[in-house]
Amino acid sequence: NLLYNQNAIKPALIKNREFVFRFNAFKDGKLKFAYKSAENLKPASAADIIIKIIPDRQPTVKFDNPEKTPETLADDMLSYFVVSAEDDYGINSGQLYLYNDNLKDAFPLDLKKIGLNYTAYYTIDFGKYNVLPGDEISYYAAVYDNDEINGFKKAISDIRKIIIPSVVDLFNRLNNEFNNSMNLMDSLKNRNSDILKNAKKVINDLMRANQSDWNTQKEI
Repeated sequence: NLLYNQNAIKPALIKNREFVFRFNAFKDGKLKFAYKSAENLKPASAADIIIKIIPDRQPTVKFDNPEKTPETLADDMLSYFVVSAEDDYGINSGQLYLYNDNLKDAFPLDLKKIGLNYTAYYTIDFGKYNVLPGDEISYYAAVYDNDEINGFKKAISDIRKIIIPSVVDLFNRLNNEFNNSMNLMDSLKNRNSDILKNAKKVINDLMRANQSDWNTQKEI
């Protein structure tokens, strides 16, 4: 027979001289196996095994991207999410959640094991939602480990925010782009002016010298 912490366990399968026992050990204990010959020719034998349970720790999950919160969306209304999760025995599943007063959505995460971490990538086009400039959208990730015996343990990331660009944000971006364009045009204008001055100098030198030696050709 088989005893675990003095609780008897019946064989799940008996085949010839093979005995198969199945049981769940939820805490540390002593496993005692005893057998006796059917002919009573030998005294009963027993073996003790100490079982130590290694705890299954809680999983963890976080965002590697976006790096900061709150984050204001770019003009294309796209946001790129990178979710990173860890667990000592493995991640079973995960989801990315979005919500505000007018919006609620969820997306399954395809978590791939990379080294010791599980990583998922997801892109969301916020232009498909009925949002207004300046709206804030909260988001978080949730993952579950693979503990089927005690129940899947859940981990939730911190709750973060994405902001839809306001009219002021859009104006400032356009203004910055305009200023950058003007600075570039001024730079090109100054460069062209320098090229024109150099060209005039070379032409004047040629006219005075009335010849085109090797050094002059290189300067041209």
